[in-house]
Amino acid sequence: MTKKKIKEYIEQVDAYAKKELSEHRYNHSVRVANFAGKLAKNYHCGKKTILWAKLAGFAHDICREKPADFLLKYAKKDGKPIDEFEEKNPLLLHGRAAAILLQAQFGIKKKKLLRAIRHHTFGSKKLDTLGKILFVADKIEPGRENAENLRKLIPVLSLNRLTAKVVAESIAYNTAKNKKTHPRTKKMYTQLRKFLEDEK
Repeated sequence: MTKKKIKEYIEQVDAYAKKELSEHRYNHSVRVANFAGKLAKNYHCGKKTILWAKLAGFAHDICREKPADFLLKYAKKDGKPIDEFEEKNPLLLHGRAAAILLQAQFGIKKKKLLRAIRHHTFGSKKLDTLGKILFVADKIEPGRENAENLRKLIPVLSLNRLTAKVVAESIAYNTAKNKKTHPRTKKMYTQLRKFLEDEK
């Protein structure tokens, strides 16, 4: 796919997000898009991957404010079961629903983009570079004031190490709040730690 085509998708999805989301949620999406692009550049990704990262940022929350029945209907289309976390709180399906919507409404079929968006909430051990960039950007974009300590680490940590830090803080936060951490998040953290052992 050409860079021109990816830019067209960015414009289309940006316009959709601006129309469908509240100002607060849209502004978050813009910050994630810009921050994801910066992360991709920082980690020496190619120009197309930088554009995919921006598109992922604009797209990741396009279903965040949809009603529960919409989320359940769309998420089921990916053929994966609805787990107990998602059943109790359908809002957690917004990433899965967004991945389906991008295919149905915009004709976007780029697998690594759809995978990144599908898994941006809980993470996944399946995430590649683009997926990790979106996951991190969503959690520590500049609007999240309590993430300044993590943003300062970007120049000195590999993407795997930064992602592991972000996941570790997420797990610690859940533990402090007596909340359960999704098994996919735990599996992602375990795999990241293995990657880090290999980096030594």
